[in-house]
Amino acid sequence: MRTALFLALGCGSPSELPDPLPADGPEDVDADGFSAEVDCDDNDPAVGGAMPWLADADQDGFPHAEAHTFGCDPGPGWVSATSRADTDCDDDDPSVGAAPTYRFDLDGDGFSGSTYRSEWCGEPPPGWSEVHEDCDDTDPTIWPGQIEVCDGVDNDCSGIDDDNGVCAPSPGWHFLDHDVVDAALLPSGEVLTVGEGLETLHVLDPISGKQFTHSLPFEPEHVRVSPDGSWVAVASLTELAWVSLPSGVIQGQTGLSQWPRDLAVADSRWTYVVDTLGILPLNAAFGAQERLRIDLGTEVALDPSGSHLYVNAARRYDIAKDGSLSLARTRRQSVGVWGDLVASSTGDRLYSARSSYIASEDPITDMLYAGAPASEGSPLSLSPSVQADRVFGVIGTEIVSYLPSNLSVHGTYSLPNPSAHGFHHPVDEGFTFASEATKHLVLIANVEDAPSDWAAIAVPYGHLP
Repeated sequence: MRTALFLALGCGSPSELPDPLPADGPEDVDADGFSAEVDCDDNDPAVGGAMPWLADADQDGFPHAEAHTFGCDPGPGWVSATSRADTDCDDDDPSVGAAPTYRFDLDGDGFSGSTYRSEWCGEPPPGWSEVHEDCDDTDPTIWPGQIEVCDGVDNDCSGIDDDNGVCAPSPGWHFLDHDVVDAALLPSGEVLTVGEGLETLHVLDPISGKQFTHSLPFEPEHVRVSPDGSWVAVASLTELAWVSLPSGVIQGQTGLSQWPRDLAVADSRWTYVVDTLGILPLNAAFGAQERLRIDLGTEVALDPSGSHLYVNAARRYDIAKDGSLSLARTRRQSVGVWGDLVASSTGDRLYSARSSYIASEDPITDMLYAGAPASEGSPLSLSPSVQADRVFGVIGTEIVSYLPSNLSVHGTYSLPNPSAHGFHHPVDEGFTFASEATKHLVLIANVEDAPSDWAAIAVPYGHLP
């Protein structure tokens, strides 16, 4: 219910009040502008004449406008109407104060910047917001906290156009000293890679190009990172080891009886290996649990919370505290995945690459959304943005931006040529990661140049469509 404020003054309207100090009146002892005839205390300059007061029954500092009086200080239970204009939403409850001030949200982005204002006790009507910091209330893409992009506009209402380095010079390639067989993104924005024929775990800063390594007890072909970034699992065809970061210390190692096709790591160090026989849960401290027998699995994805595991976009498993898996939902027919299988940062969508298109699926309802056709190649390297407002795929020499709602193409970004020798399509071999920490899209790709044909590039979000 909307609360209106009104004053009914017992001594008439404010225009009928007497002049506090007539020109020919008596002396004003405390020189506060009020003579002794109208001053409530002519010996105290801080106290003036009579004024309107509003009743404050619960004495919380917020009055109720319907009860009022006029005069000098009436004592406890009253609030000066000249110093407090807010009204109490419940004058019988001292924990309830004045009605909040709402402004109309012109562009509907949840933040108001308009001059249209009102006060309501309880929920306001649709279209009104209690957050008033919108610096452009005519554009729904501009609001406080929005991601700043390089477009000459103050997207995040910081007061500065294109701040946070979003208009940095066009990114360049950093060449690696090894052929990459697998890669994973750390929460810090660094990328882990394992190389062909190397017993090392490589750590790469894709922005500066700095690299260093940790020694491993075997040549890994898979690398995966837990959601919190503290644990890394590396696996060869016959062995698996856990590495703690940033120290690079080996925390455990075990043999594998089946060749792993893919794996995922939860924060509790539980690692789930998908092989030809099913899913094998492993833990450095507790060993292996019983393998779950499933049809042939090729791709596995872990949602950002680490509580659900997806296999081939066809099965969803809930992960218990002890690492055990329970089947939560399955499709009648497994959906083939030819490339990446990735979960959105919010965990409410799965994205998978197919032979000639991409697909989006709701893992809770199993709703399958049509993918956008891919021309001149397939988007085999996918990464949903952290805010889940874009899905990026690499096709040929371009990064393609898809809208997650219908997977239509939003725009493209042409990758710079890494050398004068031409460019080898990264869609054939490549890994794409969206880093919230650095606001960059990172691509690890196979390119034609020395020393190894592999290079990394970090593209600021501001450069992407």
